[in-house]
Amino acid sequence: MSWLEPRASIEPIGLLLIVLAVRSIVWGFDRYRRRFVKADLLVGLGVAGGLLTIVFVPMIYDRVGSLLDLQQRVVTISVLSNVALLVGVLYLLPKVHICKGSEILARHLQEGVPE
Repeated sequence: MSWLEPRASIEPIGLLLIVLAVRSIVWGFDRYRRRFVKADLLVGLGVAGGLLTIVFVPMIYDRVGSLLDLQQRVVTISVLSNVALLVGVLYLLPKVHICKGSEILARHLQEGVPE
């Protein structure tokens, strides 16, 4: 079996991942439609793409695992998901700090500036 051949049957966990992928795509399009931020759309499509490759073409993770010298597919998926989580946290961290600064500024503007 080639590492690019799709799987013949889908297990119950595969169905759950497909539902999560569809939900991720819907979330991305909804956020893009409301806010017109391409990053939200790309995040939704990226998460859905990753989930769908786990379901339909899991052999790709065997290939990536062999490149990273990892023997098990589960370990490869865990490593890649942890890297994606770290990237997401590092992306959102400055945005959280900006929001905190906005709250402080808004509070000072509401209270008035002492003379």
